[in-house]
Amino acid sequence: MARHAVYGDDRSLPRRGFGIVARVVLTAITLVTIIGAAAMVTPRQALAQFPWASGNHCRPEVVDVVVAPELTAVVNQILAPLRDRPLADGHCMFPEVRAQQPQETVASAGMLPVDLAPQVWIPDASVWGEKVQHWPLASIGSLADTPVVLATSTEAADHLGWSKHNPTWLQALRGSRPVAVSDYQGQSESLDALIALWQSLGKGKRADQEVVATVLASDRSDVPEQSLAIADAQSGSSMAPLFPSTEQAVASLNETSISPHLRAIYPQEGSPVLDYPIYQVKGTTQTQSQVAATRAVTDGLISGRAQTLLHQAGFRTSGGTDPVGTGISTKVRVLTPPSRTEVDGMIGRVEALAKPSRILTVLDVSLSMKAKLSDGTTRIGLSGAAVRLGVNLLPDSGSVGLWVFASKMQGNQDYRVLAPVRRLGSRGSNGETQRDLLMRLAANSDDYLSGGGTSLYDVTIAALRNMHQNYNPQNENAIILLSDGANEDSTGATLKDVLNEIHKLNRGHQKVAIYTGGLGPDADYSALRKIALASGGYTYRIDSAVSGEQALLDGLRRSRHIGN
Repeated sequence: MARHAVYGDDRSLPRRGFGIVARVVLTAITLVTIIGAAAMVTPRQALAQFPWASGNHCRPEVVDVVVAPELTAVVNQILAPLRDRPLADGHCMFPEVRAQQPQETVASAGMLPVDLAPQVWIPDASVWGEKVQHWPLASIGSLADTPVVLATSTEAADHLGWSKHNPTWLQALRGSRPVAVSDYQGQSESLDALIALWQSLGKGKRADQEVVATVLASDRSDVPEQSLAIADAQSGSSMAPLFPSTEQAVASLNETSISPHLRAIYPQEGSPVLDYPIYQVKGTTQTQSQVAATRAVTDGLISGRAQTLLHQAGFRTSGGTDPVGTGISTKVRVLTPPSRTEVDGMIGRVEALAKPSRILTVLDVSLSMKAKLSDGTTRIGLSGAAVRLGVNLLPDSGSVGLWVFASKMQGNQDYRVLAPVRRLGSRGSNGETQRDLLMRLAANSDDYLSGGGTSLYDVTIAALRNMHQNYNPQNENAIILLSDGANEDSTGATLKDVLNEIHKLNRGHQKVAIYTGGLGPDADYSALRKIALASGGYTYRIDSAVSGEQALLDGLRRSRHIGN
């Protein structure tokens, strides 16, 4: 049966959903608060060395394919027949499919060179491609579509009367039934639903008020997290809450359930739509073998077989067929996208409700930081790049400060405050924003290298005390500590002193987590791990620019209690 999407005179689903535009505007926010497990961009040269890269003895030609997480299984299925296919020069193909949130790929493109980029990238909307400035992209086509819906149990839909008559966005999101949209920054479908509510109410003052009220209502203690809301709906409860989702997710969950209970609710005004463009990153294929392997992958993604598998996985495909699965509709009205300017203003108002991050970044600047990591990046250079990446990700409402440390940097003080913790949007006496100040300081991080040794313990205590003295309960308060060596200050604090101070200061309502990163083989990972664990943070081993990027993004997620 052909699908039916009502959109003026155009009966096909559009290639860009308006909610995606909003999420691009909110890239800085969603990057910090999002996110499930991200598969970071990994050098293909390294992948090719893994023993599992090929089932035979030919030389594997790895094609790095980065996809939106919900595509991982089906794209693996699509590309499975290409694995170990021989190429003309004695290589054999190995498509390596890895999941990554589109926002994180955009951030990666600002940090990593083209030779570390994936050869093929499939985000959930073509708008993300417009945000990538440093990787040249070639559009191959679109993989599939899926509308954004509200989901609940079939029993709840029957109880509410929505099995026969679809509600409006207002009736659904501001009715008596709890709606799990509290993680609107981390779940794109939740954000899309809020924008759909705002748009359906005319985009004016009342629309703003209802969006604010929806966000505040979702923070009530009686509103479950989305994972619990899904479980409740899957149980078949007639009192199950609502949660924003996609049509494909509903179809997929029902398809894998012994007793499917989920129902997709399509509000009367229409649904936003996610699409999945296929991009080839130009400049990543230099040899004839690489060109042939990448072309085989892109051809496979737009093949008839791919369309069949996507259809079976619950997506709407270019063939116009309805997705397989119970609980979904054959007829979808597409909500006309608002302008980017309109969305920008609305998102600014929603952003004001977000709990911002407050982070003190502490960098080791002992001379050993001049040493290089496994990929040739200097330790101090990577530290500066990490600061720049983090500052670029956070919104203006986030606060960041920067300290550097080595023994006796200023008299007997083992650290130097380059920038106290302030809101990134705030301006100093010279008119420079905190964001611009930090970007400037981080770009010249090697200027602060010092001949003193590593005073790891003293600076940890000082940073923790500073964050507690200036603690903001409306923020997520955290420290990011990067070091490449063990504590060398025999006259200063001990590790026991640090752990005691953490337990003393963090035992009340004020919690400051410390996220530690060891750079290279000489870092004291045992001490860094104990410090992070005692504070409620996490520790990372960083041996390359890629692992440094992954550590930073994961730390930002964990600081928001998402994806722990």
